[in-house]
Amino acid sequence: MPLRAVEMGLSGWAGRPRERSWVVRPEHRTEVAEALRVAMARGSAVARGRGTAYGDVAMNRHGGVVATDRLRRLLAFQSDTGLLTCEAGVPLRDVVEFALPRGFFPAVTPGTWKATVGGCLACDVHGKNHHVAGSFAQHVTEFRLLTASGDVVVCTQEGTPELFWATAGGLGLTGVILDVTLRLRRVATSAVRVRYRKLADLDATFAALEEDEPEPYSVAWLDVLARGKKLGRSVLMLGDHAAPGELPPPWRSAPFALPPTRAIRLPFAPPPGVLSAPAVRLFNAFFYRRFSSRDEPVVQGLRPYFYPLEAIDNFNRLYGKPGFVEYQVALPRAAARDVFRTILERLSARGYGSFLAVVKRLGAGNQAPLSFPSDGYTVAIDIPARDERLFPILSSLDELVAMQGGRVYLAKDARLDARLVDAMYPGRAEWAALLDRFDPERCFTSSLSRRLALRGH
Repeated sequence: MPLRAVEMGLSGWAGRPRERSWVVRPEHRTEVAEALRVAMARGSAVARGRGTAYGDVAMNRHGGVVATDRLRRLLAFQSDTGLLTCEAGVPLRDVVEFALPRGFFPAVTPGTWKATVGGCLACDVHGKNHHVAGSFAQHVTEFRLLTASGDVVVCTQEGTPELFWATAGGLGLTGVILDVTLRLRRVATSAVRVRYRKLADLDATFAALEEDEPEPYSVAWLDVLARGKKLGRSVLMLGDHAAPGELPPPWRSAPFALPPTRAIRLPFAPPPGVLSAPAVRLFNAFFYRRFSSRDEPVVQGLRPYFYPLEAIDNFNRLYGKPGFVEYQVALPRAAARDVFRTILERLSARGYGSFLAVVKRLGAGNQAPLSFPSDGYTVAIDIPARDERLFPILSSLDELVAMQGGRVYLAKDARLDARLVDAMYPGRAEWAALLDRFDPERCFTSSLSRRLALRGH
């Protein structure tokens, strides 16, 4: 049956914006070239995985979209090296469930296992261990890319460095990723050993994050609505893969077993008051108090630590029809504490609360011009988008972030002003010039790339 484009409404995970596009959905890698031809008949195209990017990065208003979510086959695995080759549409959950029984785990994983491998590369995602392991692309050894010319290019860091790093973090604008080979991390069990540290304010949070702990994973949950002396109070969660001897007795007989992962599905959006400032303030106070000040490790399954929000399969529905904004920025080490303090003060003073706000330490960035992580810290805050007065506040914070050498995470953006992009990503112009060599007709575009003029005007 010939492939055809179907007009449909799309949005990112945050639920805004929502736009209509022409979607083509190939069933196999051999159909992707034809799918791209059909999609480009609508003027331009962009690839899209499972729609877990938050904003308009994988959207193309009135244009073509090549949906890769059915390209989810595992192709090859080397048990001695941990090299896994899979199609671009494979979700991370499939990687985890295949690799763990064989003693491996993704070297880098974001906070959702719904994201596809191709999407993780295109957004160059990072995890709780960026300060020790870098970002996703740094563990990719090879991928195949269908370019605008119809050629399939095998990309490696050594053989095709320009195209490799333009694609890593390149937001789907270099072509359609067909398959990826990535190096997994060897682990001894499927469990995680976690230490929880309760921290009284933002200074204590930063002091703790600066410490060189033995655990490779670290993330601090922030109480966004705490004010005064409690501003920036947090719970720091330090994790590592547990050793067999650390498992509870019933678990030791099957150290790679995955505990049940049933998730709740919300049948409808809850009433708006559920995420009001008073409700969120009450939840945050309860969450903070449930942790003791003891520094003793707890052994638990991997989902509560790496993918806590997967307990609610469609947690984005909590925010209702208006959706939400995830405001995520990265700041250099010297500026991060003061800027984060300003962000928290402005949001807290106006009651823009969140039950989901985290701070992570970042290590050095890589060669990818549009990759988000850079040496310093990142804060991510989910905020309901019901109040339009939120957006001028965020725009003023963008100015401050850019002035201090920071950047907004483009994979989660739907509102940044284009004039700030080059200050945040100084390699953008060089990246755009490279893309013009591979795609002179600008066949690959997206709603985000046009809004931010990523390839120039």
